[in-house]
Amino acid sequence: MVNRLPNVPTSDYQHALPILMKHLRKHYSDGTLASLARALAAKESRKYWDELVEMYKSCSDPTSNRGNNVAMALAAAVAASFPPERIDELIELLRDQGLPYRAMLLRPIRAKRGKSLDIARLIDELRHDPALSTEINSWKVLPSQAISRSH
Repeated sequence: MVNRLPNVPTSDYQHALPILMKHLRKHYSDGTLASLARALAAKESRKYWDELVEMYKSCSDPTSNRGNNVAMALAAAVAASFPPERIDELIELLRDQGLPYRAMLLRPIRAKRGKSLDIARLIDELRHDPALSTEINSWKVLPSQAISRSH
């Protein structure tokens, strides 16, 4: 059942988010944990953002017993539940080259591109990161996103 939740509007199961979060903290199989994390990949999960970030960061720990599917699903949950006022913390995560699946964290940045010079500078900086360059270079450059360069 939890596997089907990402195909359902989150508003239909937002009352279950605390239960899903409770189960994400337990020791289930990687497949179950990944399904739970994907079900939490929604803006309605913002109140769990700090905990999702900590779980995501723990996936980069060499002693972590969580697999790649869990790390990827947690990265998606962090991006989807991102509170806009926490942009500095998201940028810190994007710059942390030790974290897996950072390209998943670009979703909120892509949505903000063209809206501020700071975001344009960030995109220009991250464009050179090997783990992020393919994704960022696939984006259409918006006229308001271009940074003028003087030589």
